[in-house]
Parts: sequence; structure tokens; C-alpha cells
Amino acid sequence: MKFLIQKSLFSLAVAALIVGCGTEISGNSSEDPDPGSADFSTFVAIGDSLTAGYADSALYRHGQVNSYPAIMAQQFAFAGGGAFAQPLRSADATGSFVGIPTTTVADRLVAAPTGDPERPLTPVPITPSVPTNLVPMPGMLFNNFGVPSAKSFHFSLTSYGDPAGLAAMPPTANPFYVRFATSPGPAGSSIIGDAVARAPTFFVLWVGNNDVLLNALAGSPGTDNPTFGTGFGDATPTATFAAVYPGLVAALTGASPGNKGVLANIPNVSTIPYFTTVPYNAIPLDAPTAAQLTSDVAMVYDLILNSAIVNGLDPAEAARRRITYTAGDENPILISDDTLVDISSEFVGPLAALIGLAQARPAAAVDVLLVPAAPEGGVEATPGSRVPGGGVCGRV
Repeated sequence: MKFLIQKSLFSLAVAALIVGCGTEISGNSSEDPDPGSADFSTFVAIGDSLTAGYADSALYRHGQVNSYPAIMAQQFAFAGGGAFAQPLRSADATGSFVGIPTTTVADRLVAAPTGDPERPLTPVPITPSVPTNLVPMPGMLFNNFGVPSAKSFHFSLTSYGDPAGLAAMPPTANPFYVRFATSPGPAGSSIIGDAVARAPTFFVLWVGNNDVLLNALAGSPGTDNPTFGTGFGDATPTATFAAVYPGLVAALTGASPGNKGVLANIPNVSTIPYFTTVPYNAIPLDAPTAAQLTSDVAMVYDLILNSAIVNGLDPAEAARRRITYTAGDENPILISDDTLVDISSEFVGPLAALIGLAQARPAAAVDVLLVPAAPEGGVEATPGSRVPGGGVCGRV
């Protein structure tokens, strides 16, 4: 179990830049669209899940055909744009793959009834009627090089499309790229290499989102792969991104003399609903419950903190950790903060039942609580107990 706390979010800004397009497409539908100086005959898009058409927590055909590059290509066709091929999933595929040792590739979510009038719907994965095998398509030429979960440094890795890398721990390959790598293998093709091989006349490069987002989705943990330095849940070091990104741009701008393209910016990931839906003070309490929680938890925890101060706990930290419960709808969620001193030694005898508070504090406005916390808030870990666990604590 990981208690829910968002310690920090790294905001990554890549300057939005249009590389000399000079495009003037007429807004008058009675005139022929004019591409200006841009050549849309071979348009390629390089990116992650946003580019691939990932939707409903999965990559499936409907999302792919409605990907933003596919929509752009439809418009480019009015101004000389050519065919736009994508590595489409089969019509019956719902997202997951069978036969690969990973749990990160799931079936798409749909809204299902819960029977709870307060939360009538909840997202659940589709159970596919036909298992979807991971079938590589080496040698086929595509225009959409969107690879879900890819970070900036993955785009130039020649092992990222190696099927054998899916079994490594942690995996060194990506099943979404294994599907359409032109040369799958330990020293095969790379995403950027495949894109450059298409000799694009116009491109969109939108990478870097996962360098921050995957870390934030995981609650901003530390490095989980110290050998590589950039594990799945890590935020990519600034130096790594700064070294990799110019190379991707150089590869694309040098792919064809005079080609043009767009470098897309990365938004602040903390503004998306996954981080803004659950308020930090989301616990409603009636007067009797507030009084009971104060008696069973807040007052007892207060005594434990006083004891910890005597044993060396910083009084300022103790002040951050003290709990107040009041009748109303805006009591803060209690969270476990791994930056706080572990005071478990103070929980002795009957107080051992409160050991879950060893690094606890009320959430503050600066904390970001993730969507999975929503169904946990206000639910007792053990029915009838007032001890915070899965109850007043938000967790994933």
C-alpha cells in the first residue's frame, strides 16, 4: 500500500515553436486551401499516448482513428497532404495484450452502475470476448509514431522494440512499439529512426509529457531503478531531457532538406482532473462523528505528539501534524507523509492501534490528492472503528 501524498510536481516547459511554416490556409471554404510553404505530402507525428490516440485507459481502434494526428491529416489532405497510416489495433481489441509479463497494458474502461445513489457510476475495464495477442508488424510503414508511456529518452533507444525486453524486470521494451518497430530486436530500430526513415516533409514532435506525468501519477516517488536512473515512476532528470530533446529535433529537421514541423509544448500536468478532482478537505462529518473522532483520534494523537516532542520531535513539525475535527463538509483528509519523522516508537500499549499515524498529518491546500483517493475518503478501515486507515486517509 502506498499512502496518498503528492509531495511535489515538476513542471516541464518546452517552448512551443513552429519551424518556419509560413502556412496560410484560407478560411474561405469557396477557395482552394493553400499550404503556403509547407509540404504535407508525408506527415509524421512523434509522441506518446496523446499522439497514439490512447483513450479510456487503453489503446484501441476507436481512439486511434480519432487521434489528433489523424484529424490533422484529414485537414492536410485538403492542402496536398498524403495518406496517413497508423498501426491500428484490430477491431475487437479492447486494449490489453496476452502473453506478455506486464500489468501496465489494460483493457479500456467503461462507465458501469454501482448501485450507490451518491456514486451511481464507476469506471471498470471491459472483459474482452477475444483475447488480443501481441502481434508484431515489422517492416510496415506508418505515419503515427505515438507510443504510450514513452519518455523523451525512449525515442532513440534501439532496444525499445525488442520483444525479449518485455520480460525484463523492469521491462526495457514497450509492447506498443514492439508491435510496429520496423526492426524489432536488442539492437533494432528506434522510434525516431523509424520516423526519420519515412522522410517526413512535415512533422509534429510532442514528447516529454511522460517524463513528468508518470512520476506525478505514482505520487512523486523517488528513483525506482537506480541503475538506469530513470525508472517508470521517476521524473526524468533535467540534464537527461536537455541532452536528449535537441537530438530528436535535429534528426527530424535533417531528415529532408527544407522540411518543416511543429514542436509542441508540455502543459502543467497538475491541472488535469486526475489531480484536481479530489479536494484536500473532502471529509464531511456530522457533529457526533466529529466529536467521536476528536475523542478517539485527535486528542490521543495530540498526547503522542507531545510525548514525541519530549523525545526530540521538532515542535514545528508537531504543529503541522495535529488534527482538528469539526462538524461540516470540509475536514481535511488525513495522509501519511514519508517526509515526516516516524514516531512509531511512541505508540505503545493500547496506543498501538493508532500506529497508522506514525507519519500522519492533515492534508493542506498545497497537497494534491489523486483520483483513486475518492472512494476511500470517509470509509472506515474496520467498520465501527474510528481509527484512520483506509477511512479518513486517502490512499492508493
